[in-house]
Amino acid sequence: MKQQTLDLRLSAQQTLENFFGKTNQKIAQAITSHIEQRKSTPIFIKAAEKLGKTHLLNAVMQQMKNSSNAAIYIACKDYLQMEPNVLDHLEQYDLILIDDIDAIARLTEWEQAFFHLFNRAIAKNRQLIFTARLPANLIDLQLVDLKSRLQAALLYTLEAISEVEKKELLVAKAQQRGLNISAEVFNYLLANHDRSLPGLIQSLERIDKAALIAKRRITVPFVKKILSG
Repeated sequence: MKQQTLDLRLSAQQTLENFFGKTNQKIAQAITSHIEQRKSTPIFIKAAEKLGKTHLLNAVMQQMKNSSNAAIYIACKDYLQMEPNVLDHLEQYDLILIDDIDAIARLTEWEQAFFHLFNRAIAKNRQLIFTARLPANLIDLQLVDLKSRLQAALLYTLEAISEVEKKELLVAKAQQRGLNISAEVFNYLLANHDRSLPGLIQSLERIDKAALIAKRRITVPFVKKILSG
């Protein structure tokens, strides 16, 4: 059975190797070890927006491609465009990754559908990993039994990476692209633009594309012009 996903945001470039932050890397290692040892306790990953929870699940999906076990990635925000019965029979997968479970809060039919999927998966000794922006006890779920099951899961909290780690990430990404960027430009990006990891990487991609077209050296004035356009 092949890995499955309905989220086009997933990318082969999001791997465990480029999942940054010392604390977050330790969490990623603990989760992969948990999966490899076939431990049945569900995992709940709490992370604020843009801190890498989708990246981490994507990296797990990439790793599962080399495994004999089958995995499925469920992006709750995307699944809400469908009917809850889309979750029927998903317990056939060995590993079920459920991103943004808080998106289903107060949606009765969806809460019930995920509750039943949870129970069917546990009965078959499947592995479950959930992510959300809030801890389970603060998610406004109407179905108490679903909330209690999520609260019983093994909890990990992703942290924002430091400014030093962000700069190291940008330098590594620039080197991968063969870009010659000065410390002055890196400092400008960190001080004046979207400082989330997705935002910084997107800015770097725009700079790379513009520099290639213009055949220009990458300077602060050039970056200002590109990112203000």
